[in-house]
Amino acid sequence: MMKEKKYLSTIKNSKVIYYCLIGLILAVYFLQAFSLAHQLPSRVDEGSFLTKGYFFISGKYKPFEDYGPWTNNMPLAYLIPGIPQVLFGPGLKVGRYFAIFTAFLTLIGLWVLTKRLVGKWWSILPMLAFVLSPAWIATNVQAVSQVLVACQVTWMLVFLLGEDRAGWQIGIAALLSTSTTLTRQNMVFLMAFVVLYTWWQFGFKKALIAFVCAAIPFVAVHLIYYPKIMNLWYTWLPAAIKRKFAIGNIAGGGKQVWLPDGDLIDRISSFFITTRYYFFPFLGCIIAIPLALKQNNWRTKHEWKMIVSLIIIFFLLFILHGWASLTKNYCIFCFSNYVAFFIPIAMVITPFALAAITRNSQKFTTALTMIFLLVLVPGIFFGSVNSVGRTILSIPVPRFKAGGFVGGTTELWEIIRNRFGFTYDFILLRIPPVFGLLCFLIFIIAIYILTKLPFANKKYRGANFFLYSFFVLAILLTPTNLLGGFLIENECDGDVITAYETAGAQLNAQIPDETNVYWGSGSVVTPLLYIADKGIQPLQLNGIYPKRDGGDRDILEKNGYFNRESVRDWRDNADYILVQYFNMGDFWRDYLDPELFDELMPTEPIDPCVPQSSIKVFRRKHQE
Repeated sequence: MMKEKKYLSTIKNSKVIYYCLIGLILAVYFLQAFSLAHQLPSRVDEGSFLTKGYFFISGKYKPFEDYGPWTNNMPLAYLIPGIPQVLFGPGLKVGRYFAIFTAFLTLIGLWVLTKRLVGKWWSILPMLAFVLSPAWIATNVQAVSQVLVACQVTWMLVFLLGEDRAGWQIGIAALLSTSTTLTRQNMVFLMAFVVLYTWWQFGFKKALIAFVCAAIPFVAVHLIYYPKIMNLWYTWLPAAIKRKFAIGNIAGGGKQVWLPDGDLIDRISSFFITTRYYFFPFLGCIIAIPLALKQNNWRTKHEWKMIVSLIIIFFLLFILHGWASLTKNYCIFCFSNYVAFFIPIAMVITPFALAAITRNSQKFTTALTMIFLLVLVPGIFFGSVNSVGRTILSIPVPRFKAGGFVGGTTELWEIIRNRFGFTYDFILLRIPPVFGLLCFLIFIIAIYILTKLPFANKKYRGANFFLYSFFVLAILLTPTNLLGGFLIENECDGDVITAYETAGAQLNAQIPDETNVYWGSGSVVTPLLYIADKGIQPLQLNGIYPKRDGGDRDILEKNGYFNRESVRDWRDNADYILVQYFNMGDFWRDYLDPELFDELMPTEPIDPCVPQSSIKVFRRKHQE
């Protein structure tokens, strides 16, 4: 026993082992990040953010410019990724590699903060939880605003949290809260959080510093882009107020074309997909709640105030983003992407909570956590029906008939179908959660029996041992499809970045400068990034989302929107029309009459696994 303690003490005090472990974690991150960056298909926002950023930084357009690209987010969401696009040339590789670097800064920030405030070995925990999660890495290697916001939130906390914060550190934290808001307007509550938190912890004078450092750049940017920037805030107003005071309505009228709908199952599924992706930090926040109810659970009053503040801001943001995603129809399955903005807050709370449990093992109760897990664990299985759920239903079970076994096996779902007559889809939504609940109950019983065995150490016989065991299990399961895993739409393991670069080079070679280009495919406009210096239509960079049914065409286009009249005019006056193979329906076959258009060489597929993703290039024959 003494030798074991001495061995553990040697490991604990070894700087070499500690930093080798940190280096290993970062190596695993980079290996996964670069691999996923080359495998993940491009998404709608990537092409939009990167192309607009290139336009804005290069000076071709300005944010909120009349008849320019639809600026539906704050300026920094485009300006920040636009800088590397201008420096190194526009392309998906530049955007994704910049995202990888930004996510690396997030990891470093979490390490710096938790090492300083909780302890060096606790600082490994948030890094490990993120690096082991394919879902987190996938979100943060794509050239979208989530990775930018998460990085800024992390470093805001680095400068804000701690007992010895100088005025300049508070000022930097406030500036970062503002830059976060000027990247995504939905993070505006962080500005108030920094000011109020500083007031509570450090007093009025430092809170005044925070207020000034947050307010000045916020107001300055709004003055620069006034009045159109205000439209981003008007959308938050209730419809009744907008109608009564005639503010916030879209100039030009018309009705929104993008009107998706979703049922209750979709909303529940989106919630549990989100909680399974971020299960480890979310569980950390849950166990922190009862600990935060008593100040003496924490080392100092300052630490208690800090945890209470972090819990409040995290769940405030969680509830507000859940309301925006799950109660509306605009983007129900965006909830996991929304939570990615502020999940670093939860990752800071988690090591604090676990360290507090370690110090207060006799005081802490697991009752609230157990209730939470009884709901969440079956929900996680529900949120993974397309991966784990289908595997469960395909479990081989013995065949039986007339009350007896008849030999051989069949799949679980077939037994249930034959017995009750349910369809596969009906069973898929119900059996996996039940299976998850049974697994959780078995786990509880196993832990209980383990703690009651004669050889069990007394200090591991409390309810807290269950929590420790569950957190270890959560870490082990994070890389799997049950928690952090997901289905990659790249079955052939093709290189997406290379495919885009190849197709982009082909488009750039065939399309001359000073021509009008019309994109005749879907809302993923990333291929246009490679011909950004050509005459592409800036209002197409958000696909269908700014499209209106009816309304005044000129006023709509002036404000970043368009309608069917706009589409017809752009299409009829385009010198080149680009259509992917799988979008070549009857309309395009009739419209692209060989008497009127020359068909040039198509590009290589932009999705290496889908040959039909090639882009067909049509050049209009101009009459002499």
